[in-house]
Amino acid sequence: MYLGVSSEIKKIIKYKPLLYVFLILSAIKSYMFIQAAYDLTTINFRAYYISLMLLMLAVLGAAVPVIAGGIVVNGETSWNTWSVSIVNSGRKNLIISKVIALLVICCMLSLLIYSASLLLTFVLGKGDLLHGVVLKTLLQLLAVTFVCFFWGIWSMAISFITKSMAFGVTFSIIYSLMEPIAYQMDAIHGIKKYLPLFNIRGILSPIFSNLANGSILIVPYDDYNHSIYSLILVLFYLFLLLFFFICKYKKYEF
Repeated sequence: MYLGVSSEIKKIIKYKPLLYVFLILSAIKSYMFIQAAYDLTTINFRAYYISLMLLMLAVLGAAVPVIAGGIVVNGETSWNTWSVSIVNSGRKNLIISKVIALLVICCMLSLLIYSASLLLTFVLGKGDLLHGVVLKTLLQLLAVTFVCFFWGIWSMAISFITKSMAFGVTFSIIYSLMEPIAYQMDAIHGIKKYLPLFNIRGILSPIFSNLANGSILIVPYDDYNHSIYSLILVLFYLFLLLFFFICKYKKYEF
């Protein structure tokens, strides 16, 4: 199992386009971080740096786990690669290794952002903004990790079902951009409370309540479901994606 997870993680890390995406997103985040430093001359949100960077990871940085999700299944169904992988690792170990690898990547990414933001908070002499909100920032860390993991599984399932990493990644990114726009449509307005991204926002909204107007980035205000209900719905979608993924790979006999 360890070798399988390690192999999947190495496959993700060695994928050069992912590194380029990470560097571009890091540059954008750095710019916004510098801008946030100026904002703190007029606003004093608790844990501003940490919360802002974590929320940016959930919004912009989710492209990294989306691509990672496509990478772990890229090429698996071509030229009997999937059959060979099953023979070597076993069906159960293969799927578990891919899921754990995605979770590890998401945890590493979130911890990296959290640690860097925490360090810079003290370097910039804003440690006083952490008083009484350390547990809240840890909850934000868990929430963002979960969101990244969801998008990673989403991309993995779609990429494998369609046998196309390009389609899975592209569709995932376009969907995340288009769903909020669709909220304005009368046909969608009535069902938006059941949509994945709307409920992800419903989870993040109370957790990132320390960010409000004046912050560079906030969770948009809306009539969200209760956070527990939103969490249950997102978990339902997560398990549904895994179910379809498992059903699909079981069809590959050898």
